[in-house]
Amino acid sequence: MNPDILLIIFGAALVTYLPRLIPILAFRNAQLPEWFQKWMTYLPISIFASLIATDIFF
Repeated sequence: MNPDILLIIFGAALVTYLPRLIPILAFRNAQLPEWFQKWMTYLPISIFASLIATDIFF
């Protein structure tokens, strides 16, 4: 395989991975506020309901 293609693949993987890694490293020791933790508990059911509603109505 051409070394240029391998370099492009590695670069694309790095560019994709860094935006995911940086927030994890930045907030790993942060304590989230209580209101935010409570708000996050509603997120999975909201996402699930929106997926179901999209299938039903569209």
